[in-house]
Amino acid sequence: MKVFKLFLQIINKHKGMAIMYIMIMIMIISIVGGQVAAQNGEFALNEAAVAVIDHEQSEFSAHFKEFLLQGNHQVEVPDDRDVIADKFYDESLDYLVIIPQDFSETFAKDPNSLDLQTNSMLDQQVAVTFENKINNYLNIWNQYRILYDNNIPADKIAGIISEVDQIMMPSVKVASQEKQQSESYKMFSYIISQINYVLIVLGFSIIGYSFLVMESPLIKKRELVSGYPEGKRTKELFLASFTVMFVIWLLLLLIALIFTGFDNLTIKASQFLIVSNFVHLIAITALVLFVCHLYPKKDSSSFLGNMVGLSISFTTGIFITRDFLNQVLLKISSITPTYWDVSNAYHVQSNMLNKIDYGYMLQNMIVMLMMAAVFILLTFVLRRMKLKEGV
Repeated sequence: MKVFKLFLQIINKHKGMAIMYIMIMIMIISIVGGQVAAQNGEFALNEAAVAVIDHEQSEFSAHFKEFLLQGNHQVEVPDDRDVIADKFYDESLDYLVIIPQDFSETFAKDPNSLDLQTNSMLDQQVAVTFENKINNYLNIWNQYRILYDNNIPADKIAGIISEVDQIMMPSVKVASQEKQQSESYKMFSYIISQINYVLIVLGFSIIGYSFLVMESPLIKKRELVSGYPEGKRTKELFLASFTVMFVIWLLLLLIALIFTGFDNLTIKASQFLIVSNFVHLIAITALVLFVCHLYPKKDSSSFLGNMVGLSISFTTGIFITRDFLNQVLLKISSITPTYWDVSNAYHVQSNMLNKIDYGYMLQNMIVMLMMAAVFILLTFVLRRMKLKEGV
């Protein structure tokens, strides 16, 4: 393990740069974490402004309306499209539900054909919360509908309403507790994507530089003359590069978990993000080694690391939300592994836990693994060509 140890000695001389970028990472996490926490806190503290227009005015629809308004601020609006649009525009209305005149009759025949009109502001979290609330309520009533063979007696409505209230209150509390416990995965998804920037910069600035120092003619010739096999030397160089990157990644991941909570280790969405970020680590390390063989200029490694790191971070949506990015530029950035890992983070950020498509995330990981395999293969091809040329 002579080459492996020498590589680590060179890395040790540049630990100051690693510490500096880790401090930058902590600063980024503090800023991003604070912003996300503030947004989550604002959502939790403020009541939603809700309007429910009841065209049926039955005992069933009145209870449904009362349930939707629980814990929220009621906004009175007429069933006028322009007035409603103005309310949404001036942000005095968050969510709207219009109960049709045949609400009870349609529900009794076929709940799936229920024409319940809803609308919301561009806040997906509010929309999903109310969709879940509506579905939970109607699912419970549907059990009574089935029990009474699609015809709930009028004299039973009051008793059923009382029972529904008892059923829904505990479930609302449990849902609220679960939401608070799992809300950390949102912040974790924001922060873990920031790790990519530090890995790219340190990959080129430290790993790339140290690799090129080890590949300098003087050191390489001395080791080969001493009888060290080229094949073994190559394996140790690659192993050392991946090992150091893995250690840096573990440290950054630990920092992210300290800020967001170790309960993320038990949340499936966060677990997938960690695996995705690890796959990205492999692909980025492979990319760094490939570029080092393609452009073996160790004096430019630090500049190259900063340039590539900033370029990828801005074009893939790490530093700027993808809503503001040029779509052509975003598509071009898909040639990098970072695009696919950040896509997984965005997917988790924009969905509730029960809406996350883990198959989609797995596909993105497979793309990154394929990229890593291509980079490694091309690196070995370049290395063999240089060996034949005697470089």
